[in-house]
Parts: sequence; C-alpha cells; structure tokens
Amino acid sequence: MVFDSIVIGGGISGLTAAHFLAEKGLKVAILEKSERLGGCIHTFQKDNYWIELGAHTCYNSYKYLTQILESKNAKDKALNRTKASYKVFKSDGKLVSIPSQLNFLQLLGNLPKIFSLKKEGLTVEQYYSKILGKGNYDKVLSKFFGAVSCQEAGDFPADMLLKRRKERNKEFPKSYTFEHGLNDLIHIISNHPNISTFLSTDILSLSKEGEKYSVQTNTNTFETEKITFATPPNITSTLIKTIQPKLSELTSKIGFSKLCSAGIIVKKENVNLEKLAGIVPESESFFSVVTRDVMPDDMYRGFSIHFKNPDITEAKIKATIKKVIGVDEKDFESFQYTIHQLPSLSLGHQELIEGINKELEGRNISITGNYFYGLSIEDCVQRSFEESERITQ
Repeated sequence: MVFDSIVIGGGISGLTAAHFLAEKGLKVAILEKSERLGGCIHTFQKDNYWIELGAHTCYNSYKYLTQILESKNAKDKALNRTKASYKVFKSDGKLVSIPSQLNFLQLLGNLPKIFSLKKEGLTVEQYYSKILGKGNYDKVLSKFFGAVSCQEAGDFPADMLLKRRKERNKEFPKSYTFEHGLNDLIHIISNHPNISTFLSTDILSLSKEGEKYSVQTNTNTFETEKITFATPPNITSTLIKTIQPKLSELTSKIGFSKLCSAGIIVKKENVNLEKLAGIVPESESFFSVVTRDVMPDDMYRGFSIHFKNPDITEAKIKATIKKVIGVDEKDFESFQYTIHQLPSLSLGHQELIEGINKELEGRNISITGNYFYGLSIEDCVQRSFEESERITQ
C-alpha cells in the first residue's frame, strides 16, 4: 500500500501530525499498535458518563490545538470545565487545603525572587525552592509538581513544566473538554478524508531504498517517501536503528518512566467527599487523584488515581481507593486501569533535542512526541505542526 506519508503512532502527536499533513493534500496512513487511538489520552466510559485515565484538560491558550478545532468547525463542541480546588491527603486521612500547608513567612521571604530568577538552567526543585522556600517545596510543592507531571519532578527542567502561554483564544472556554471527554478530540482530529487509520498494526521491519521507505507490518506492507515517528523515544530508537543509526542513538538517551492509572465510576450517593478537582497526597503510593467533579453529573462521580508503581496489584489499587476516596469495591459501577509511559526529562535535555533536530535536517523523516517541548497536549501539537511544515517544504 502506497501513501504520501506514513505516521507511526496514533497518540495525540501522531494524530495531529497526520492532520497537518492531510491538510496539505497528502494521503496519510496512521499505523497504531494498539486497538485504539489516543495514546495517553484515554477516556474510560460507562453509559454516557466518562472519566479520563490520562490527559484530562485543554486550555484556550493552546494556540495550535484551537486552530485545528476551528478548521474542523468544532469550536462549539468545547465545553467549559467548572472550578474546583485540589486538596492535600494527610497521613492521618484528613483532606486539607494546599495553602494551609504552606509556611507564609518563608513564602513572603522568597517570592520576590520570582522577578529576577530565570527558569532556564534550573531544575523544578532548584527554581521553586528558591522562589517559594525550600521547606514549602519539600513539604507540599514537590508533591504538587509530581501530580502535574505524574512522576518525581524534582529533576525536571523548570522551563518545561507549567508554561505560561499569554495568548488566549477567547472564542473557547479557558479550560475545556468535550461531551464525551477527550475521546471526542481524538475523533474530531482523526476524521479527515485524507487520513487512513490502521489499528492493531505491529511494525515488523523498516527499510529504505533510494527515497522510499518500506514498512512491513503484521498485516501489510506500506510504502512512502515521508515518514513520521510519533512513538515513545525508546520505541522510536528501535524502529529507526537500521535506517538512521545516529538518530536511534540520540533518541535512546531520553529517559522514561511508567505509571499505573486506575479509574472508578460510582453513584453519587456512595461517595461522601466534597466537590474536588483532585487530591495530592502528603505521602502515599500515588501521584494524584483527579476527579470529574468539574463536569458534574446527576447520577455519577468519577475518580482517576495515578500510581507510582506500574506493577501495583489490583488489590492494592482497590485498597488505596477505599482508603483515600472511601469507596468499597462493591460500590464500583465500573473499574479500569492501564499503564502509561512518560518521558523523564532532566537538565541537558535541550541540547539532546538540538542534536536530534540537526540530524533531521534535510531528511523526509520527522519525529514528534511529548519529549520535545513538554508533556502537555499543546506541546505535542506544536511539535507535530513544526515537523509537518519541515518535511513538506
């Protein structure tokens, strides 16, 4: 099967790369190993109620994403998320506000540094310890940043987390999702006459002859002159080893971590918790609990818990749910868990990316993902846009 372009990987990076290429008139094939599209966007549904096991929010500061939605006439599908607060789960089982855990004298003494201290060249721990106080960072904020990144975030480059995007598209809600969760976003983007999707497709081999790439899969052979890799860095490294050994070596240096994300849907009367956006633990086996309370429902409530140990047992998951949320297994209306893989970035990462970009110059290979600009949906979409522009020039 011959296509103008092949995209390997059907997560948000691969889908948006395919969209940008298809908009230029190219016939694009998306090859996805799993049985579904979305990657770390994973909507879990019961009846008409859903929760997210992965990414859960879009913002109107996501310039590249809102441009896609506008081009799809899908602006009116964006639904406003209501406001709710995060709480800290204490070791004694109490839920308390995040501000109540901060030392405000320490905060006031350090906060003026925010006007002079630059994030560049500093880790999350180094930067935020300096502007918010070391004690505040260790006690509270290190857990909050772990919740944001779903990994131990202390060594993460400070300028790649919690980016402030000043430009906002006020035609969209500030914080939004969709009627059926972010799964709707996947359908909106993948629905294009120039995009063909192939699920449950394993890559067996990849070769290059002249300007053409040949991808042998478990179902077919695909050929193209332009190929995009939108897989985790370790997978990309393996796939391109025979055709681009230098790129393979560079991408192999990007670290990654795995976590287990579990979700439950329960009837409202079986939960005693107040309305929450989420929970950050003081000291527990999980990074965070994220609720669906910002999109309230008459019958159900939903909770996602992101566990540090990807090999955690189902029994331990359910015991933690009982301890933190107060819901027994017998009251679960639906329950599901999955494993996610995320890049673990550190100082020096930008130099590594510059090396990858240099190797890509002048080639009809593009590489995209959540390890170039950051972990957010917008970071992925921006990289996909820029790479699609480069290989079609």
